[in-house]
Amino acid sequence: MVTKYRDRIKQLPDDRQDAYRQVSALSREPQDIDLARPVSWMEATAVREADGKEPQLPTHEHHLLCDEEGLYPAALRTSWERTVLKTEVQRKESSFGIATRTDPARIL
Repeated sequence: MVTKYRDRIKQLPDDRQDAYRQVSALSREPQDIDLARPVSWMEATAVREADGKEPQLPTHEHHLLCDEEGLYPAALRTSWERTVLKTEVQRKESSFGIATRTDPARIL
């Protein structure tokens, strides 16, 4: 259904397009989806520690949602996350990346 009406869906407001993405993600069969840059996104830039200090999170380049300085805050907690980021950034064909643990339908 989504493939049949793809052009019409692209003309809808962002929130309506997202509703169709969510429906596609519920499919039993894998679905091709169009990538869409989020209009807004909130991300932590610091972490409050037990002693009350708030150190800034490390920032990384080449993320789809980089700020005006080309950086994105992310606390990469595992060694495999750091390895994947380092490997992908070194690839010539890599442009950007976005991955969320809470929305597997949007992992690239």
